[in-house]
Amino acid sequence: MAKVPRTWSSEDRALVAIITEAKAQNALSYRDLAEKAHMTSTRLFQLASEIGGPPTFTEFIDICVALDINPPVVLDKILEADGCDDTPRSKLTAEYDRLKTCTRKNDENTHSESELEA
Repeated sequence: MAKVPRTWSSEDRALVAIITEAKAQNALSYRDLAEKAHMTSTRLFQLASEIGGPPTFTEFIDICVALDINPPVVLDKILEADGCDDTPRSKLTAEYDRLKTCTRKNDENTHSESELEA
């Protein structure tokens, strides 16, 4: 982790707002969501409160997968709010689906190295 956290951008705040809304809709506690996202509840609370550094890309993906929301959809919402709507959605969605499959296999402890490398 960096000694001085990166400054929160409007995109970071929009991301946290979307994740917070999805967390509330799923009626999950910080502890439950943190467990599903493989992170500490303290870090998740810090993100929701905009304390410390903004979410890393890995944290963003882990939280989205834990909430069963498609990360490219979240990114699209953020980019559209900023006036950018030319993202390569199909490529992002395909990669998300591949990663989600690997994550589920990993959770079931039935993956092989070749499956993760594919």
